[in-house]
Amino acid sequence: MAYNANAVISGGLNGEGTRAAESFATEVWGPAVEVAIKEKLVLASLCNDLSPFVATQGEIIHLPKIDQVTKGTKGEGTISWETSSSDAGEETLNVDTHEYAAVLIEDVIKVQGNYDMMNLFAKELGYALANSIDSAIDTAIINSLKASGGGINQINVNATPMSVNADWDLVLTSVLAQDPDPTNWTVCLTPGTYANMANLGDLALGTVGSPLGAAFGTTGAVARVYGMPVLMSQNITSSAVDFDSGGGTDNVTVKGYVVHKSACHIAYSMKPRLQSQYDVDFLGTKVIADQIFGTLVRNAVSTNAGQGRVFLLD
Repeated sequence: MAYNANAVISGGLNGEGTRAAESFATEVWGPAVEVAIKEKLVLASLCNDLSPFVATQGEIIHLPKIDQVTKGTKGEGTISWETSSSDAGEETLNVDTHEYAAVLIEDVIKVQGNYDMMNLFAKELGYALANSIDSAIDTAIINSLKASGGGINQINVNATPMSVNADWDLVLTSVLAQDPDPTNWTVCLTPGTYANMANLGDLALGTVGSPLGAAFGTTGAVARVYGMPVLMSQNITSSAVDFDSGGGTDNVTVKGYVVHKSACHIAYSMKPRLQSQYDVDFLGTKVIADQIFGTLVRNAVSTNAGQGRVFLLD
């Protein structure tokens, strides 16, 4: 009895079965991976998306940089014009990071036939790509706080950071001098620092005046403190970092940072995509998700009001 080769879908996914399975993998898995990425992204929510600037071509975005300009009172005579090159310039966002997450599946049809199993693989691919984005943003934020001679915009908090009201006083004093609207600032904390907030006796009681919210005692979720959104991410550097970019040493253990809405930028020249291919050498289907993106964090010493966009909690 002769078999129709196109009617057979085996572990090898031969013939028409191969093309059907690969199409099915991208059409079904693609949206699942995208959902997983969006669910896992944390620090990316801080970013202004500049992807339209590289949607058709190019990999470098030039952003104008204008520092604080000296003001004057008009009287008789000429107006004094700023001509210093330090007052204006540009910063560049390079879209040059190509990240991927790959997995080899021996029987892709069996996996796709089991929703829980397929969902597990999709979540792992999405989680890996989301981690790469958040890690890149964390690195850019840390680099924006480095300077020759030592780090900039540092807020020295308590030994058990953010566990006492005095720490929040310091944060507000520092950031509101740059932008008086607290909703424009986001407090980004490591898991350990975030957990310290449970010790805030005046804030964790669930009263009407409690910034941690009435449900904090049961959910552990903090949306805002003193008007500032609060995020927690395991991708925030929690180890000691040398913030002296001039060759010296300024080792500081990062507890978190406070970021202005105008600080972080991201651009994708290629949004996450999914591809699959059967490999006879491994008797399995290779599934790979990848993306191309770049990040930029704009920051300066907070001496000039309005220029400090990122503060370090140390």
